[in-house]
Amino acid sequence: VEARPEGAVVIEAADKVVETPMRSFLSRSEDGAFAVYRMNGLTPEQGKGVVAAARRQIGKPNDFFLRKSWDQLYSSELVRLAFSDVGVEVGRPRKMSSVASDLGIVRSYYMREWSTNEDCHKRNLTQEQCWAVLTKQEVVTPSSIVNDNRMTKIFEVAKVEKKSFTLSRANEKKDAAPAP
Repeated sequence: VEARPEGAVVIEAADKVVETPMRSFLSRSEDGAFAVYRMNGLTPEQGKGVVAAARRQIGKPNDFFLRKSWDQLYSSELVRLAFSDVGVEVGRPRKMSSVASDLGIVRSYYMREWSTNEDCHKRNLTQEQCWAVLTKQEVVTPSSIVNDNRMTKIFEVAKVEKKSFTLSRANEKKDAAPAP
């Protein structure tokens, strides 16, 4: 996210990596709910570097098959790449087969589009063989990024009213009380 005088923009991996005005981005949220997270400990220069790194990816196509490639990017891969450009590793790659809760949407898309997967075409794989290969790949999920212990939820919105939204501060993380 980049704050600008004319309004914030989100650099996102949609059909391709694009800049989207914040209000347009938020209008696509499920039930109007969203959360904003901040990486603790970033310097202002690193923050600008993350945005600049993401901006350099504008125009690259979305990687719907979640390949390990910088030629095409999926959403959390874009975030990981942008932060790594300033020396901050965020999110943790995991085999797709171990993130079962995130596979429903991916499998649904895959079943419709698997025949366009160049990797599977080159190897003459069937749909099921291609899916088996896909689930062995390592991916970075959005949840692995927001669950990074350096991330702090700073805003959350529970509902949208009359085409506008209200922000509420998230509960601040508090240190546990010292042991007696």
